[in-house]
Amino acid sequence: MGLVIGVVQIEYQDYPGDVTHDFVQHLNQHVWERDHYAYDIEWSIGAEGHTFIELSRGTMQDQMKKFGTARGLSPDGMAEIQAWSDGLPWRNDLIMLHLNW
Repeated sequence: MGLVIGVVQIEYQDYPGDVTHDFVQHLNQHVWERDHYAYDIEWSIGAEGHTFIELSRGTMQDQMKKFGTARGLSPDGMAEIQAWSDGLPWRNDLIMLHLNW
């Protein structure tokens, strides 16, 4: 078994807006709670105050739809989250988010 080493560089983003902030909080909560949303994602790990979540573009779309339906979001709210997602630096349709608080 070989060891593969990757370098993680974190580029913190500007505040994405209230609806998107709530969506990302939702992602983070469900990583820790491991409930029914928990978690149709590719990969996650966390330690107190930090969470790393890796999502494919398709999984992000699925999570946005689940969140929007559960919250009864307006089309404008969904558009805010979609615009945020579209603006992320996707690589090969994957994104790794670092959340800290």
